[in-house]
Amino acid sequence: MAASRPPTPQSTASSIIPLLHQSQFLPDLATLQRRLQMIFEGARERWVYAIYWRYSPTDSLFCWGNGYYHDNSKVQKTTSPTEQAQRKSVLRLLRFLTSGPSATHNYCDQDVTDPEWLFLLSPSHTFVNGSGVLGQAFFHPRTVWLTGSAQLSESACQRARQLQQSGLQTMVCIPCPNGVVELASSEVVLPNPDFVIKVRDLFNFNDPVADLTSAEIIPPR
Repeated sequence: MAASRPPTPQSTASSIIPLLHQSQFLPDLATLQRRLQMIFEGARERWVYAIYWRYSPTDSLFCWGNGYYHDNSKVQKTTSPTEQAQRKSVLRLLRFLTSGPSATHNYCDQDVTDPEWLFLLSPSHTFVNGSGVLGQAFFHPRTVWLTGSAQLSESACQRARQLQQSGLQTMVCIPCPNGVVELASSEVVLPNPDFVIKVRDLFNFNDPVADLTSAEIIPPR
């Protein structure tokens, strides 16, 4: 049997780009992106990213809906120069294909950390029905809050173990209508019921939503 070839930056980017533009979720992508950003604006916790995983009952899969990455991670794992070169190539291609040449021109040639790489590859992942932490959160429904390397590494969920291997310390999955919001932090963040309620309200697009940063009521879009 012939050995499989390692993925090139072009093949990695080409597998992610179509998924970045797919969304059967009710609000438009700009609205969803804004709601994800609002999580960071109203939170005391230092979250690294927020992802909305859309549940497709037709396929019984959780698929990428949209995501927001906030570069505040202190994780700096050492990777080989070859791996860093590939990561940077993929990042340049993604920025070029999604934002145009100007985004590539302004690209700062910094190392791509493990948490950022995990986030960049997330659109290519799907999760089957009730499996893993996403399924536990969505089908019970209840928030799953994993803190510390031990809880993540000992979890039966491969996604949780991937977060731990990327240097992250907290994983939170909050069930919402039609999907799950996944949050991650490089710090140990203790459960906060008030924060969970705010996120669930924020992603309930059938009712008015309170802005996390003020008392303003934002109507559904």
